[in-house]
Amino acid sequence: MVSSMAFAGAPRAHGGMAPEIGSNERAVIARKDETILTPDQMNAMGRTEVNIANITDPSMLDAYMASVRGKNAFLNIISMNRRTIRRVLA
Repeated sequence: MVSSMAFAGAPRAHGGMAPEIGSNERAVIARKDETILTPDQMNAMGRTEVNIANITDPSMLDAYMASVRGKNAFLNIISMNRRTIRRVLA
């Protein structure tokens, strides 16, 4: 265990200026090409929703891809053992 005073004066990725690590802070070793983001920064970047679809009926594919959920979809198109897979997914 390292004393929090070992980080006195260490650069912070936020506005905190306390001489030691605060109760809601953690010591981090980061590479030069890594970035640490706050929750507000993550929210500002937006989030991407990814939908996973298990398609067992090929006739449904075009309708799904044209839907709002189909715009960001990862598809599993299942052609063998469709009846068994449908029972498992039901």
